[in-house]
Amino acid sequence: MYLEDKSKKTVLVAGAAGYIGSTLCQQLVDAGYKVIAVDNFYYNQAAFVYDALKNTEFHRIDVTGPEVQVFNKCSLEDLVKRADSIIWLPALVGAPLCDKHPVRAKAVNLTSVEWLLTILRDDQHLIMPCTNSMYGTNKDVCTEESPINPLSLYAQLKCDAEAAILKREKSTSLRLATVYGVSPRHRLDLLVNFFVYQCMFVTPVTGYDLELNRNYCHIKDICSAMQFCLENPDKTAGQIFNVGQDADNCTKRGLLEKIGGHLTFSLELTEGKDPDQRDYNVSSQKLYNLGWSPQYTLDEGITELIPFYRTLPTVKSERENVLKYMKNV
Repeated sequence: MYLEDKSKKTVLVAGAAGYIGSTLCQQLVDAGYKVIAVDNFYYNQAAFVYDALKNTEFHRIDVTGPEVQVFNKCSLEDLVKRADSIIWLPALVGAPLCDKHPVRAKAVNLTSVEWLLTILRDDQHLIMPCTNSMYGTNKDVCTEESPINPLSLYAQLKCDAEAAILKREKSTSLRLATVYGVSPRHRLDLLVNFFVYQCMFVTPVTGYDLELNRNYCHIKDICSAMQFCLENPDKTAGQIFNVGQDADNCTKRGLLEKIGGHLTFSLELTEGKDPDQRDYNVSSQKLYNLGWSPQYTLDEGITELIPFYRTLPTVKSERENVLKYMKNV
């Protein structure tokens, strides 16, 4: 069920120039929302996301440290107060990145959320993505009622942030599956995106811990789930929802087999160990029951990624610069 008059709704998207944010802002503008976009361009991605953000009201603001209060005579607090709803995306995503930058990870993934909660009005709907990584290792099918078992700093910070936002009634937490697909601010370090790139350009592809199970979701489906929650606060506020394409839950080996249906590559098994030992099968049925459903499959995402990667620069120096940006390091 969608709102009949979305043009009067103002949404603040923090982390607007990120992997999810740049796709989400485009979608919300197309749907008739007024979007206040906030990002610090930490990865110098302005040129990549310009088109995605050009129809938003954009403010370059860092959500951590003293910059959170004032930047170019505009405070983030004032921007938040103008919004009907807030989608809070700033995060260092993934166990390796958080382990590499633990202080900044806490500042972005948790402290900024705690600050936001001190200024929100009771009538503002907050939507924040968390992660299925919170389930850790679980041999049973994980629902929103399953015990959490964070195995990394990243997962623990997300657990703490989720607990904090759910202390207020009008907050929604989305436990996202591993996201994949092309974005204006593309990322290469996400599993599907990374595997497809490796299978195209690296010989042989090295694999390890291939029996660890994951679930996946296309970036456009992630954005549509956020819009669904935005437009159904009466059904989603105060709730936790898993968000994924349950039909595509599979092991890392299963993912490589799917990619093998589109690309020819050789695989070499190694003794390496995944830095994040999470292993789970997650159900998103709770959100399906409200009327949302994913529209994309892994096969469609792989088909989309292949021609995108073929457009990367062929000049070595240019290619290295693009890859450095895409690896999110």
